[in-house]
Amino acid sequence: MIPQLTTLSKLDDCLAFMKMPDNYSNNTDFAALKLHEMSINTPCISPTFRPSFYNLTIIANGSGNCMVGNESFELRSGNVFISRPDSFLSSNWSVIGKVYHICFSKDFVSEHLPEGINSIMNTDKMNGCTKTLSKETMLYLEQTFIEIFDENNSFLPYKEEMLANLTLCLLFTIQQQDKEKPYSKIEKNTSIVNAFRQNLDDNFNNLLTGKSSVVMRTKEHAKLLNLNENHLCKVISNSTNKTINDWINEKMVDEINYLLKHSDKSIKEIAALFAFTDVNHFYTYFKSQTLHAPGAIRKEFLNNKFNS
Repeated sequence: MIPQLTTLSKLDDCLAFMKMPDNYSNNTDFAALKLHEMSINTPCISPTFRPSFYNLTIIANGSGNCMVGNESFELRSGNVFISRPDSFLSSNWSVIGKVYHICFSKDFVSEHLPEGINSIMNTDKMNGCTKTLSKETMLYLEQTFIEIFDENNSFLPYKEEMLANLTLCLLFTIQQQDKEKPYSKIEKNTSIVNAFRQNLDDNFNNLLTGKSSVVMRTKEHAKLLNLNENHLCKVISNSTNKTINDWINEKMVDEINYLLKHSDKSIKEIAALFAFTDVNHFYTYFKSQTLHAPGAIRKEFLNNKFNS
């Protein structure tokens, strides 16, 4: 079954579309949900959104998978899953035993968690990440979530500050469990890297919604950030171990792959979305990046879907 593709991106619109409870309505930048208490019949698959918000899922007992862009993430007991905004997202649950879910907007992050989320998700990750936690850590996250849930449903003063502090506690606890080697060069240039990534996401959002017909390259990104091109190239390469062109090409291929597999748009329409005026040029570009023709990617996916 292919997830229903929507054009929704805002937190309150996405939750309302899924008929989620309205206790988030007094705060359109933050939501805390106990999925296991929401009478969701499993197996189930969510619609596809292109959220403008982060998702943090704490899976004490459950199983499924989540597609973010063209990346698939396994959801299983003892894991947490975090996804970034501005990529197509859908989830497929086979078991929801005890699953806690937090959504928070980019505005909430910029105001309350300017470094918190990026200290958890390595700067070179495109769409999201999963982490396996110990039983003790999972118990602490559950207890902290209950505090967040209760606070979010309250009308206490300084509510958003409390939600931000408790969410930071979750994020830093998750970070402490991370055995991956941290990037020592990121901290100094975090603001530049974050701004570049936001501008990259905005550009692709505008392409997909028809608000732009130009793929921003290094020159445009440097101009938008009021930085020298060489300096920006050096910062991005040193901080993320990828060049600006790497980031642009990975984002482009991720978006194209998703649309080939999960939409009924023709290859010509997909090419036009990403400013390819010549379909042959689109074919050449995509094959140079993936070693596969776009039609072959779509055909293989559909064959696997109908034969599974």
